[in-house]
Amino acid sequence: MSQHYSDRLRRLPCKTLVWNAGASLVANATNYLHCYTTFPTGGVQAVETHVYASFLCTRRGTIKNLVCYVSTAHGAGNSSAYTVYVNGLPTAITCTISGAVDTKALDITNFVAVSIGNRISLRCVTSAAGLFLNALGQLEFEGV
Repeated sequence: MSQHYSDRLRRLPCKTLVWNAGASLVANATNYLHCYTTFPTGGVQAVETHVYASFLCTRRGTIKNLVCYVSTAHGAGNSSAYTVYVNGLPTAITCTISGAVDTKALDITNFVAVSIGNRISLRCVTSAAGLFLNALGQLEFEGV
């Protein structure tokens, strides 16, 4: 039965890919958020390379509609800039959370085609100071 369920999931036309930084991101650094399916519980820390934080494409499709959240605004003059990477290279899919009020940012304009075997990761570059708590990113994958 589980194999049948798994097969049906692979055939779904649209899926949400989720990344999580766990407790916090390192300030003034480049962080790659962990795939939610790799580390489903708390205590997760962001890593420094996309290889350990990427989804592996098992079918062709399009990625789009990036939404990123943090639990607490960063503070005046501080930001976290998110970029979707495919095979270790940046794409046009980006968004930035900044300032003393914002806790969410999105890119619903850009999209990228991906192929079987591509690795999709989410990179975050943080400013020198500020609170960078509980970062979460999600991206829509639409298979063909």
